[in-house]
Amino acid sequence: MHLRDVLDHYSDHIQPAPTLSHELASEHQGFQFTKTEKADIVAFMQLFTDTTFIRNPQFANPHLKRSTVTQQAGR
Repeated sequence: MHLRDVLDHYSDHIQPAPTLSHELASEHQGFQFTKTEKADIVAFMQLFTDTTFIRNPQFANPHLKRSTVTQQAGR
């Protein structure tokens, strides 16, 4: 599942139910995002995806052996 799928669900596929949160239960059911709003949200969230940083062994768990860090960085 991708972020776009989650946005589609909460925008277009909310169904009335007794346990549905009151924030989602409105006359329109869901957030009613436009295609542009969905694209903007996805673009914004991608700002937080920095694979260069998260795969850099210099910022890895210092308690792991170096060989383990190198293997994890290669994923």
